[in-house]
Amino acid sequence: MMRRSNQATELEMRYLSVLEQTTRFEISGNTLHLYAARQVVPLAMFEATRSAL
Repeated sequence: MMRRSNQATELEMRYLSVLEQTTRFEISGNTLHLYAARQVVPLAMFEATRSAL
């Protein structure tokens, strides 16, 4: 059985917390912005990258 690092577990918990708080999203180009309620500043941003395939 593979053990997960504390850092990976912390990152996963933060990610899940953001998803629970998200009430809307915006996509701009290759970037996904996640927002809570009427907030102007995003909770998180994700940027798509091109695969080398």
